[in-house]
Amino acid sequence: MKKRILVLALALVMALSLLPFGASAGEIVDSGECGENVTWMLDNNGLLKISGSGPMYYYSFINDIPWYSNRKMVKTISIESGVTNIEGNPFGDCDSLTRVFISSSLQDIDWLFSCKTVQEIEVENENPFYSSKNGVLFTKDGTGLILCPPGKNWNNDTYVIPDNVEVIYSGAFRECTSVKTIVIPDSMKEDYPYDCPSLIKFVVSSQHPSFCTKNGVLFTKNGKKILSFPASLQGPYSIPEGTTAINYYAFFFCENLGSVTIPKSVLTIESMAFEGSHLTDIYYSGTEEEWSKISIDYALHDEGTTGGNWEIKAATIHFQTETSTATPEPTIDPKVTSSPIIMPSTTPTPKPTATPKPTATPKPTPAAEFCSGGRDCPSRKFI
Repeated sequence: MKKRILVLALALVMALSLLPFGASAGEIVDSGECGENVTWMLDNNGLLKISGSGPMYYYSFINDIPWYSNRKMVKTISIESGVTNIEGNPFGDCDSLTRVFISSSLQDIDWLFSCKTVQEIEVENENPFYSSKNGVLFTKDGTGLILCPPGKNWNNDTYVIPDNVEVIYSGAFRECTSVKTIVIPDSMKEDYPYDCPSLIKFVVSSQHPSFCTKNGVLFTKNGKKILSFPASLQGPYSIPEGTTAINYYAFFFCENLGSVTIPKSVLTIESMAFEGSHLTDIYYSGTEEEWSKISIDYALHDEGTTGGNWEIKAATIHFQTETSTATPEPTIDPKVTSSPIIMPSTTPTPKPTATPKPTATPKPTPAAEFCSGGRDCPSRKFI
């Protein structure tokens, strides 16, 4: 009898150990089918379990999602072994969701990007495609950072990217609101769009082979190309003199930018450089003629849906112009004669030299200044 009780107790312990994140089994609230061979079950602890084999159904309308009426209850999602694909946005409105467990069989994770409140992502070790570290989703080998949980809080609002990471996937920080500083490891060789809405600073080591920072802004190692401006950093911003290129997505959704000063050393502005940046004014340190020589990618991409650098076209561009006011030449007094009157003297007086005509004051060197309007100012607004 004691042996039987012990076996049952061990079985219970094993069953509980399979629950994600140490969640306890609760009373079933609702359940049903969500795939040809896939079922779902929601308990009163907020655990939504997806079980079975093969892919889940794709739901075109949110009202068709079977747990939609109970979506506010969902706190944890467990994708059990056997489930291979989840498509669409079946968990996007689960505003209480904080944790996600991914089994060894799951291949598709696009749906995770719509879960804006997730704090922890855990991947089963046997999954051949994905891995997790400190709640962050990576590729299996850990070299690609796929998703930083949007709802996770970090010490000092700083996320230190692991040393072996080489690639940042698009949208990895898209919904993160608590990350203010990103530390980039030396293992990263290429730049990626860091569309992180709360970011105010990048940090790289002085030994980094590819990047450097200037006041928290990311540049190439030689400082010639601005790569990424932190989205939450306040404008206006003056691009350093000597910069020759502005990267694509460099000011991606920098809604606090306002205006930017571009030095005439800039020769190239890549596509979508100011995408979503609320850019109002551009102050260019050269002339309009010099501006016209900058290579600006105005081409549309993705069948005309992106690109064009329309923010530049919509901004008011202030060119630097040369203005001067000539000083008039002085007028010679007609009363002054070229030869003075010589008074008689017993001693011969040497003839004095003639008083020279006053020379004209030279014209001053023209002073350069920014001009934002006026009849003679070449400033204009692109349309």
